[in-house]
Amino acid sequence: ASPGQSSTPIVHGSAEAGSTVKIYSSSDCSGSPLATGTAGGGGSFDISASVSSNATTQLRVTATDAAGNTSGCSSAISYTHDGSSPEVPVLAATSPCSPSSSTTPTLSGTAEADGTVKIYTSADCSGSPVATTTADGSGDYSQQLSATLGTTTTWYATVSDAAGNTSSCS
Repeated sequence: ASPGQSSTPIVHGSAEAGSTVKIYSSSDCSGSPLATGTAGGGGSFDISASVSSNATTQLRVTATDAAGNTSGCSSAISYTHDGSSPEVPVLAATSPCSPSSSTTPTLSGTAEADGTVKIYTSADCSGSPVATTTADGSGDYSQQLSATLGTTTTWYATVSDAAGNTSSCS
């Protein structure tokens, strides 16, 4: 799946059974292939190709049969490698403001756009989160939480991006 953390994604496809399959990053399937493999007896192939780190690579394929006939260059599939952790999420405010008699304040903040924000009460973000929410396309999030009346509760958070990279604890 793309984006992904692997710099060696597996390309799945089909070609003539027994054919030699080559994976390219060039638009016309020229130059050195990123990877070479063989289509199985049923014609399917699963070939691992090396891609550039923290970049998007357009992958195209050719297949050469036993007689030496080479197919045209396939249409591209896009793979984005993402090996970078998101920035630490910002816990901006609670509503109502603290101190308050509310036992269900709403925490708001910012994080990586579309990231999964996990909220904790432990300073190292260990254990189970007390809540999980998703930042919108602008990176804003808000989540209603529970607090015990007459106590001080401090929240911390992490955010994970679509590739599964997780930030440090806030």
